[in-house]
Amino acid sequence: MMDYVKIGGTDRPVKFGWNALRIYTREAKIPFMDIGNLFDSMDLDKLTILTYAGLVHGARTEKKDVDFTLDDVGDWLGEDFDVVSKFLEIFTEQMPQPKNQKAPAK
Repeated sequence: MMDYVKIGGTDRPVKFGWNALRIYTREAKIPFMDIGNLFDSMDLDKLTILTYAGLVHGARTEKKDVDFTLDDVGDWLGEDFDVVSKFLEIFTEQMPQPKNQKAPAK
């Protein structure tokens, strides 16, 4: 499933999955086992990294160049804070839920 968000002046593909989590854990320098507590320790830096990971994975999936940096993503989020909630919504929708567990209510 692919979603698109207008950020950085263009509609960009966003995808959260294994590779996005891999990028996130590498860039945030956290162990994979801490993913279950992702939102317990979310700060602006980690939120920017999570957004960046979804954009990089989306671009890679669609065979598009990654024509932005982590700092670019931070600039874009600062220009339109409403887009942050869109990324969190997409993350919640796209990430698989453990069996026998329902997705959080919206």
